[in-house]
Amino acid sequence: MARDYTERHPDNLMGHLIVLGQCRDAYQIGDCIARLQQQLAEPHYKQIRQTFSIWISRLLRTRFRNDAIPEQHDLEEVNTMLAENLEQWVQGFEDRGERQLLLKLMKLKFGSVPDWAQAKLDQASSGQMDVWGERILTADSLDALLAD
Repeated sequence: MARDYTERHPDNLMGHLIVLGQCRDAYQIGDCIARLQQQLAEPHYKQIRQTFSIWISRLLRTRFRNDAIPEQHDLEEVNTMLAENLEQWVQGFEDRGERQLLLKLMKLKFGSVPDWAQAKLDQASSGQMDVWGERILTADSLDALLAD
C-alpha cells in the first residue's frame, strides 16, 4: 500500500521518507532506495540524496541493531552495502531472536540459567539452537538440553 503511494506520487519526498520508515524488512528498504535513486537521479538533488543516505544508514543501524553499519553519504553506496550485507544481517537478527526465545524458554522451564549454559547458548550456531529448540520440550535438565 505504501509503495503504491510513492509510485503514484514520486515527487513527494516526504512520502518516500514515511514509506522508508514503514518498511518491514531490508528487501522493502532496498525497493524504496531503488525508487529514490530513480527519483533523485538529477545532479541538483545531490544534497537531498546525501541527506536520505545518512538517514537510511541510521535506520538500518536501528532496524538491525548493528552499530557497525557505516554511515553512507550516497544512495548508491547504501544500496550496494544493503545488497552485500543483507543476508548476513537478516541471519544475525534471526539468530538473536532465536537466542532470546530459547533463553526465555530455558528460564521458564529450568529456572535461572547458570553462566556455563548462557555461554554455551551465546556460542551456539543457528543449527544447534534449532536442535535445542526441539529438545527443550522433552529435556528434564539443562545438562540434557545442552548435551552435544
